Amino acid sequence: MLSATPHDGKAKSFASLMNMLDPTAIANPEEYGPEDIKGLYIRRFKKDIQAQVESAFKERQISVARCEAGLEEEITFNVFTKLKFTSIDQKKTGKQLFKTTLEKSLFSSPAACLDTIYNRIERLGKKDAGYSRDIESLQELHEIVGKISPAAFSKYQKLLDTIKNKHKGFGWTGKDKTDRLVIFTEQA
Repeated sequence: MLSATPHDGKAKSFASLMNMLDPTAIANPEEYGPEDIKGLYIRRFKKDIQAQVESAFKERQISVARCEAGLEEEITFNVFTKLKFTSIDQKKTGKQLFKTTLEKSLFSSPAACLDTIYNRIERLGKKDAGYSRDIESLQELHEIVGKISPAAFSKYQKLLDTIKNKHKGFGWTGKDKTDRLVIFTEQA
C-alpha cells in the first residue's frame, strides 16, 4: 500500500491501515506501540527521495497576478458596503458573520456569492415574516451580482490570461494531455 497521507493522527485509524497489511499485527487498535508495527511502514519525505525522482518532481512556478475590479464589480461592492440587515444583524452571536460570509463569497466569484445569497433567502423564507426587509435587500444584491458576467469578472479573466499568455503567463493550451496545472489562489 502506498499513501501520501497514511493516517489522520488517530491511533485507531492508523491501526486499521496497518491491519490491512497484516491482520494479526495489532490485537488491540486502542493500545499498541512501535514494536507492533515495526516493518509495516516506511516514512519518507521528499528530501529523502529527491535524487531518485528528480525528473518527476518539477519545480513549481510561482506567478503573482493582480487585477483591478471592473465597473460591474465596483458597483456591486459599493452596494454591498452600504448593505444593512435589519433582522440578521440584530442577533447577538455572529452579528457580522453573515456579512463576512457574503464578502468572502463575493471576492471568490459572482457564482459563489449568488449561491450564498440564494441559500440565505431560502432559509429566511422558511422563518417568520420578520426577515422580509432582509430578504428584499438580498434579492436586490442578487440582481446586482447577477450582472457580473464571466466576461466582466476581472479575476476570472486575469486567471485565463495568466494561464494562456505565452509571454506573461504559462502559455498553457490544454492540448498536451501530459501538461498539468495546479493553481492555488489567495486574497491579498
